[in-house]
Amino acid sequence: MKLSPRQMVNQKQMQKIAVYISKSSKSDPVDDFTNHSTAVTTPDSLPEDEEDRSETQVKRNERLEDFSDHVDPEVGLISRRKPAYAIVTVEDSSGWRRYEVLSFLAFENNTLEKQIRNLVRSFPHFERITVEKLRYLCTDERSGNVGFTLPKTIMDYSFFLPDGQLIPIAILKRPKGRHEPRGLTLYREFRLFLFEQNQYGAVDRIERKLFENCDGLDEFVEKFLQTLSVSRSSANSILEAFHESNMVHNAFREYFEFFRGE
Repeated sequence: MKLSPRQMVNQKQMQKIAVYISKSSKSDPVDDFTNHSTAVTTPDSLPEDEEDRSETQVKRNERLEDFSDHVDPEVGLISRRKPAYAIVTVEDSSGWRRYEVLSFLAFENNTLEKQIRNLVRSFPHFERITVEKLRYLCTDERSGNVGFTLPKTIMDYSFFLPDGQLIPIAILKRPKGRHEPRGLTLYREFRLFLFEQNQYGAVDRIERKLFENCDGLDEFVEKFLQTLSVSRSSANSILEAFHESNMVHNAFREYFEFFRGE
């Protein structure tokens, strides 16, 4: 399966991330990359000689400049929190793509990593992952809410988006005591729906040819839900979210444009 220009750029950016992490972490992130997926390529060679601290800092600053075109002004260039994970696009032996989470931690944080992986699974490979789509999707695990939850001790970590942008994990957590617009609640339910459907890649493996005769967005959404063989009640809930949440509507618009090759 041929990579699109954006996906090729993503692979190049993940190579830069591997170099950056290898210089700024005591763990061995390059091994983390190769252990998790062979579809992510690391640089052909990395410096073997020890460099003094000043030279290392100069090189690190040069690498950080590579990410300057992918900065969310609200988040900033590089968070002070140490990079823990990276979201990348991988491809299996059959040519199917999916998002995967790579860990840079020298120790295991199974609770946090599981939730990050679950959240990423709610994004099919044909949808672009952005800060806006991730914001407030998770709740505190102590709240007892059903859905994506995060442990209390997350403030020290950040993660890379597929475009190379580094954002704090804390941005995922919903603020306490804040009234939530209905559109955001529906959007979170939409993500939970996609996670449940895509646990084993059902959404990632939807084929373009199924939508060749879909003329409009409304027809596409109906066909999309039929393809997943969801119950009528679940389909009605997603259709409600589609009509009442701009974020859900925009996500389906993105899917429609992908499957129609627009």
